[in-house]
Amino acid sequence: KAVRIPTVIASGNAGYCGATDAPACISSAVAVSGTTKADNHWNWANWHKNMVDLMAPALSIYSAISDGAD
Repeated sequence: KAVRIPTVIASGNAGYCGATDAPACISSAVAVSGTTKADNHWNWANWHKNMVDLMAPALSIYSAISDGAD
């Protein structure tokens, strides 16, 4: 925070409605909850209308996988 780099943290996957999980409950963190492909709230993602700052895709996310070669 002191060097103006945001701390972005997932809100948790316990399905809490009206709460987030540690460490996303830290007031200086940017808490992110999850959405489905249809841009709806994902049932297992924690959320709270005053504690979650962003929503982002949480299902069927693909990333590059290294083949182990350098």
